[in-house]
Amino acid sequence: MMRRIVFTPEADEDVDVSYAYLFARSPQAADRFIDAVDETAHRVAKYPGTGSRWRHGKTDLPELRRIRLKHFDMWLMLYLPEPGVLRVVRVVHGARDLGSVSLSEF
Repeated sequence: MMRRIVFTPEADEDVDVSYAYLFARSPQAADRFIDAVDETAHRVAKYPGTGSRWRHGKTDLPELRRIRLKHFDMWLMLYLPEPGVLRVVRVVHGARDLGSVSLSEF
């Protein structure tokens, strides 16, 4: 069964900011980035165990997982597989200090 995909407001903003950054350099790359986000979200919605658990120190999110975006290996999608739902929590560049990535309450 395919889970419904839900992006948090933070994940939506992450995608928008990354798209704008890439668009300024290459509109084609920006469009491919959106395709990669969509493809990755659909893949993990179908196979939620595809990514690996993310050791983030937040005991209230023990099921948080991460996966790299296809063709955009420096970007990570952080997600929570829930019954019937794939919650995309953040989409961040891997060069960031991932320990400082804000994870709001869901």
